[in-house]
Amino acid sequence: MTFVKRCIITGSFALALLFVLNMGFSNNVNAMYDSENPSSVKLTQEELEELVILDDDQILPDDVLNISQNIQSGQRVVFSTVASKIEGSTINWNLTWTGVNDARIGAVGSDGTFYYLTDSGGSSTRTMNITQTQDYQFAIQNLDNVNVVFSGWRDM
Repeated sequence: MTFVKRCIITGSFALALLFVLNMGFSNNVNAMYDSENPSSVKLTQEELEELVILDDDQILPDDVLNISQNIQSGQRVVFSTVASKIEGSTINWNLTWTGVNDARIGAVGSDGTFYYLTDSGGSSTRTMNITQTQDYQFAIQNLDNVNVVFSGWRDM
């Protein structure tokens, strides 16, 4: 077999292997980030007025926003960045927190509704479906009985 034929065969095999490995990896990543429909609660006027608005820490490329915030026990906060989202799009996040109890993580829509997924154990990597076209602000509600520091990122 000539040198050229060996190079072509070896190169073809390597490309095929990379393709197979990439397919398996991307399927695992997609499975890890399956999107979910949120629970929701319409906030009262009093609850809307009690929302604490936090400045976003840092905007990274592609509108990924870093979080590092101390949130008081029972407090619901929204972040200052407003994102226009269409039905069928998603919001992603990867957060850890110092408490072990539940947290509601999601977004408050311009309709005054808190759309959220509930997590516990100090960690959450989720993708939430947007079920209504409107403006949203990323939101976290600390359900722990102590103040908790939330850290990580979210992609609106």
